[in-house]
Amino acid sequence: MSAVLIRILTCDGLAGGEICGEEFGGDTGFLPLVTLRRRAREAGWRRRRRGRDLCPACVKDGAR
Repeated sequence: MSAVLIRILTCDGLAGGEICGEEFGGDTGFLPLVTLRRRAREAGWRRRRRGRDLCPACVKDGAR
């Protein structure tokens, strides 16, 4: 038996009244959370207060 740790950020922005759900990450290698967040920020993702993550499309649309 084997196990793999996969870290994924999911967008919490509202798109058309529903949660966007866009994902970032998914690397099967061990990736520290700090590194994942840095890469996401470089790709246009933003972390809001209270821990909400927003994808570049929701940031552009002004989703809160």
